[in-house]
Amino acid sequence: MTTLEERRARGDLIEMFKIQKGLDTVEWHSSLHVGPPRSGHRGHIRPELVKDCLIRRNAFRNRVARMWNKLSDSVIDAPSVNSFKKRIDDQRTGCS
Repeated sequence: MTTLEERRARGDLIEMFKIQKGLDTVEWHSSLHVGPPRSGHRGHIRPELVKDCLIRRNAFRNRVARMWNKLSDSVIDAPSVNSFKKRIDDQRTGCS
C-alpha cells in the first residue's frame, strides 16, 4: 500500500509530464524555467527561489522540481501518459 505522500508525488510527476508534452495547458504566473542542456542531457526544471514564504515553498513547480530532475531520460522520453506511469512505477520499485 502506498502512502498519501507517494501518491501525491506520483500525481505531480504525471501532471508535469502532461504539461511538458503539451497535453495540459497551464497559465503560469511566470513560466517554468528550464535550464540549458548540460553535456547532452535534457534541461532541468529550476525551482523558484523562495525566501521566507512558506506558501510559495509548497507551490507545484517547487514540489515537483527535485523529483522531476531525478527521473531518468528513459522515463521522461516516454511516448504516452500510460507508458510514463509504468516507467515511474518501475523506477520507484527498481524494476527495469
